[in-house]
Amino acid sequence: MAAEMSGSVQSLKRAFDMFDYDKTGEINFVDFPEAVQSLGLNPTNSQVEQVLEANNKEADDKINFDEFSSMMAKLETSGKEETEESLRAAFMKFDRDGNGYISPDELLYVVCNSGEKLSREEAEELISMFDKNADGQLSWEEFVEFFKCDKEAPEDTIPEEDTTDEHTSTTT
Repeated sequence: MAAEMSGSVQSLKRAFDMFDYDKTGEINFVDFPEAVQSLGLNPTNSQVEQVLEANNKEADDKINFDEFSSMMAKLETSGKEETEESLRAAFMKFDRDGNGYISPDELLYVVCNSGEKLSREEAEELISMFDKNADGQLSWEEFVEFFKCDKEAPEDTIPEEDTTDEHTSTTT
């Protein structure tokens, strides 16, 4: 954990130093959003404004490294909270009967009504992939796990469907 934390601090320091153009140990207020984005966060303008206001920063102010670190922590927390709220809203759309679970029928209904095609078998298969207790439906925790996996999986590691038929031979 300490190594992870020091790596995080080093990343913050590198980003901060990139925008400390005159090497005074401070960055300009206007450079804060770009410095945040250089660390892989993509906050809304409103989130950035809230963090800057909470730290009593105005357009002509400078930001030192301690302030920058503190503001970054607030932005990361704010982003996680918004993600959970969005996931909760999505879960509620799928959980049409409000019982706290997503059934294959509910998944099928929502997907098909969004213009996509999905068979009952495909809905059951999707649910079974993350249905840890094998009850045939997704709980909130299983739903969150599904989205974590989807977000964390690099696209090039997802196996593509094999459309070749090894048993078919062509004759000319």
